[in-house]
Amino acid sequence: MSILVAIREERDELKRKLEDITYTRDTESLPFSMAFLLPRQLAHILRAIYMEPRAVNRAEVLAIISYTGRVEMQSTKVVDVAICRLNKRLKEHGLRIRNLRGVGFYFNAEDKSLIKKLLSV
Repeated sequence: MSILVAIREERDELKRKLEDITYTRDTESLPFSMAFLLPRQLAHILRAIYMEPRAVNRAEVLAIISYTGRVEMQSTKVVDVAICRLNKRLKEHGLRIRNLRGVGFYFNAEDKSLIKKLLSV
């Protein structure tokens, strides 16, 4: 019986840690969501591409999409759709996510500075 209790306690501890991680990631993406009126999933993707000094590859974007729990099939087409939706929203602000074939998605320096201005307002 004590083994089951230990396993349950460990499971509960892992659940608490996961909730903390989820809360932290959500609050970090909140400024992006508010500034650009984005749903949570797109805000996470935008934040990842903005914060990363190098290009963010498809696998990383797919991991973000899977993290938000809004995808049943893991396909690169899901990434294309998410980036397309995000670009449509960003176009209103004169921004665009660029794609470097075989490497990943990134913002140029001008777009990053514009995002920084929009976030600080």
